[in-house]
Amino acid sequence: MADNPGDKSKDEKKEKREFIRETIVKREPPRRWGRLALFTLGMGLVFGLAASLTFVVSRPFWEERFGETEPPESITLNRDDLTTAPVTTEAPATQAPAESGTAVDREELERMVQAAVDRSRNGIEDVKGIYTAVGNTMVEANKGLVTVTAEFTDKDWFDNEFSSDQQSSGIIVAITSQEVLILTDSAIVSGQESVHISFGNHGEGDAYLKQIDETTGVAVVAVPADSLEDDLRAYIQPAALGNSYLTTQGSPVIAMGSPMGAMKSVGFGIISYINNNVQGEDSQLRVMYTDIVGGSSSSGFLYNLDGEVVGWITGKYGSTDKTNVIRALSVSDMKGVIERLSNGAQIACLGIKGQSVSATVSEERGIPMGIYITKCVTDKPAYLAGLQSGDILTAVDGTAVAAMKDLQTLLETLPADAQVEVTIQRGGREGYAEKVFAVQLVPR
Repeated sequence: MADNPGDKSKDEKKEKREFIRETIVKREPPRRWGRLALFTLGMGLVFGLAASLTFVVSRPFWEERFGETEPPESITLNRDDLTTAPVTTEAPATQAPAESGTAVDREELERMVQAAVDRSRNGIEDVKGIYTAVGNTMVEANKGLVTVTAEFTDKDWFDNEFSSDQQSSGIIVAITSQEVLILTDSAIVSGQESVHISFGNHGEGDAYLKQIDETTGVAVVAVPADSLEDDLRAYIQPAALGNSYLTTQGSPVIAMGSPMGAMKSVGFGIISYINNNVQGEDSQLRVMYTDIVGGSSSSGFLYNLDGEVVGWITGKYGSTDKTNVIRALSVSDMKGVIERLSNGAQIACLGIKGQSVSATVSEERGIPMGIYITKCVTDKPAYLAGLQSGDILTAVDGTAVAAMKDLQTLLETLPADAQVEVTIQRGGREGYAEKVFAVQLVPR
């Protein structure tokens, strides 16, 4: 039986009426949201306090493991002036009789003879006193003298690896709250991540490279101060760096470190000869020769009788025909380099060797005053910029340089990668003409 159309119409109307009766009710936010917000804020405060407490407690551990976060303290060394040592004269022990035509008084003659006898008897005591004083100086100097040991790995003919230790001496140049800074030979620490330091029989420590200067041949390494025992830290002290410009021919000196080629060997003698005009790269150096016979691998330091370091023992500078005697580079010439390396800074390199043109030479030879360039080191900044041997260097960045010492001091204050304007006088057919070159310095 077919569906009745009227019934369908009634059902559709009923569905429409039911849809129209439905209403949408706006949902109210639950009251517990306020409590949830307060709970979240409270937990944030709790976690923040916990994180802060964890940082404070764990900070010493991480600083010890990964190093001090604060920057190292800077050190400053006083520079020495080129001065002449004071001349001292001593009155004779006994006064010679006046020349006259009269006979010498018998009592006076007997007194002079007795004085000579007494001096001969006391001579050995005088010698003992001298060496006792030397020994006391060495005891104090040892507090700032160390042994630096580096381990090197190599291969034999059969490609088997083996390790060997090499040693050199060093001195403590400064002690800060963070580091013990040690000056030593660059050859022993070059390429080493760490080296071992022996403070005599009083303790040991491991050091890291602070900075190196291959041109001079020295380096500074640092031992973390908090890695040393309290007793050792109380014992060690920085070496006193003296004014070696006051060390003259005939001055007594003590060689310590490894002057005979063996660690902890010593020597005693005098300064026999001084060369004040040794040409170094970007420097003029003072090399002191002693009468102390050393070994083929001598190293160490020269001390005066006041216990001050006046020289660094090296075969790098000076005449090669005097290899059997100990010679040392003046420590006063090195103080600027030592300060820069101790502060972790590199030294700027221009790359010239030269001689100062004094006013007298300038007048006699008709050349400008300044630095007569005797050599531009191949592939160094001056060479690459176009400077030549025979040029007279007169200024760097507008600062006059009348002598090699002026240039040396100036380069020790410049950033190692600075670009500078170098002013020179270059000779030609019509005389000397000024030229300015842009020079890119590099670390040496």
